[in-house]
Amino acid sequence: VSSPDEVDEILHIEVDLTRHLAELTDGFAPDVVAASSGEHVVRHTDSAGTEHRLRVVEYLEGGLLADVRPRSASLLYDLGRRVAEVDSALGAYPDHPPARIDFDWALGRAGMVMERCFDLFEGEELALIRGIHEAWLRREPDFLGLGSQVIHGDLNDHNILVSAPGQGARHVTGIIDLGDAHSAPRVFDLGITLAYAVLGPPDPLMAAATVVGGFHDRPPLHESEGGLVWG
Repeated sequence: VSSPDEVDEILHIEVDLTRHLAELTDGFAPDVVAASSGEHVVRHTDSAGTEHRLRVVEYLEGGLLADVRPRSASLLYDLGRRVAEVDSALGAYPDHPPARIDFDWALGRAGMVMERCFDLFEGEELALIRGIHEAWLRREPDFLGLGSQVIHGDLNDHNILVSAPGQGARHVTGIIDLGDAHSAPRVFDLGITLAYAVLGPPDPLMAAATVVGGFHDRPPLHESEGGLVWG
């Protein structure tokens, strides 16, 4: 059931992106199921007279990466590799989603989001956020040279599926939810992935390096992208 705040144009782009990704990844992402009418977005009016827009997506086997502890090096490497594959498929999408006004989930708006948080914190927490904000502003001009493509935009560990225990080495089996897809540098997806991958491991830097290694495996990071990851 789609948010009433989402415009039809965005919903239809999401459907098209989802179908595109499912096709190019051979089912690694779930496809959208068409209704008997052939439509992929169906309108339904409930008893109160409220109209809802509905979409049905295929079921994918797998548990949530968020529930996997510990996370092996092989799983983290596979995570990076699979995210790169998804971004390669999304990069082949011929159009760009329409810009969303005040879309705070876009990583490119992180600086503005942090600025709005200054009044909510004090002491060490405020100093930490201000330090991160200053580092962000120093690197922000470098984003302009990275190019732009469609990215997933929300690769948190609840949107990544992994194989069940007891079925060999655990690996990524699927990626879901293109609700935050937008145009941005592909390395932003890697950054979002890393933000969640480093939570929990005893050596966060080694975990990050392993994910980056998998991402770099296909296709390789450009020098400008690598500089942002490690800079």
